[in-house]
Amino acid sequence: MKLFERIHQDTEIRQIYDAIGQMEDEEAGWAYHNWFHVTNVVAMTEMILKQLAVSEEYLEAAKIAALLHDVGALQGKAGHALRGKQFAEAYFRKQKICLPYQEEILSSIENHSNGFDSEELMTLALIISDKLDITASRVAKAGYFVPGMRQFQFLKKIEIMLSEQEVCVSFTAEEELDLEELNAFYFMPKVLKAIAAFSEKIQRRPIVLLNKQEWPVPKQKNPSTVH
Repeated sequence: MKLFERIHQDTEIRQIYDAIGQMEDEEAGWAYHNWFHVTNVVAMTEMILKQLAVSEEYLEAAKIAALLHDVGALQGKAGHALRGKQFAEAYFRKQKICLPYQEEILSSIENHSNGFDSEELMTLALIISDKLDITASRVAKAGYFVPGMRQFQFLKKIEIMLSEQEVCVSFTAEEELDLEELNAFYFMPKVLKAIAAFSEKIQRRPIVLLNKQEWPVPKQKNPSTVH
């Protein structure tokens, strides 16, 4: 069994994420950081890095980082990235895990919230994958009452395709989407900044599509609050 699968099947990890989802419902959180979210992030990370033809070892390491990136959210969102890194360090010691890219895994977890200036491919792949998980499944119960956040329910599919020159991120949305409200939501600049940072790292031009129409990526200021 590959190490990623072993961690993925560890009931301790699953229970942490189930508890996070329950807490976010009880405390009126807007967005889930639950098991469904992290498995979406794992899948997106894998999709991206396979297109870059990274090694199997690197891909597995990146998937492990994606799987563990939000474990620190059990104590709330503030400081969760650092707590996640600390949990992963302790977990690796307890499980006697030693990976070729272990330090990069830990760095990716610690910096996944706001590490847009990172030089590490794994970190930027995790950031873009995390920020692109903004379809209906990400909206927590309270999020349906929050302007901007509630628009995620109308984003049905998000795909990322890499060519030799471009990074194309394609959003498929229902006609009910209020684009003006979505664009005004504080989280969207972070999504676009993640796309721009990843594209710059691999030296390709970012293109964002909404229902097959180009959605220009404006220059972004540093976001003040990152989840």
